[in-house]
Amino acid sequence: MSSRYGTSRVLEWEKTYLDGIHVDAFLNQRMKSLPEDLQRPFFAEESWYLPILQPDYQTVEDNLIILDTTSKIYFHQAADELATFGCRYPRMIVLSQAAFEGALKESDIFKFPISDVIFLPGIHSDHKILPVSELQLPYCLNLVAMAMASATRQTI
Repeated sequence: MSSRYGTSRVLEWEKTYLDGIHVDAFLNQRMKSLPEDLQRPFFAEESWYLPILQPDYQTVEDNLIILDTTSKIYFHQAADELATFGCRYPRMIVLSQAAFEGALKESDIFKFPISDVIFLPGIHSDHKILPVSELQLPYCLNLVAMAMASATRQTI
């Protein structure tokens, strides 16, 4: 990496993204759970990636990817899609339910670079949060989509 990007740049990346650990030492360690911050290395397609973009890359012109994990059926599929899209470091939003927050953390979805997570609020009952029922979910998702479209229109 030093020959391609220069030693000073690689040292800065090591300081910023690897807590000062040398890149070779980091790559030789086994994959482990990483802290939940947006600026961290991530593992996808059997390789480690640093969240470094080419200087001319325009992130606002990249596709916004919204992954639907509002039903437990989609957890494994979402993890596969994150592994595919994660190496491009696009803008990604995970849409889920507050009742599934623990299940999402257990499925290691947060090891990938996610721009934001939107949780649908659940129903509070007996000190637990119940998920929105599968019958009501399409209506809730339609409301979220309208709110996102409205917010996007206001920022343009």
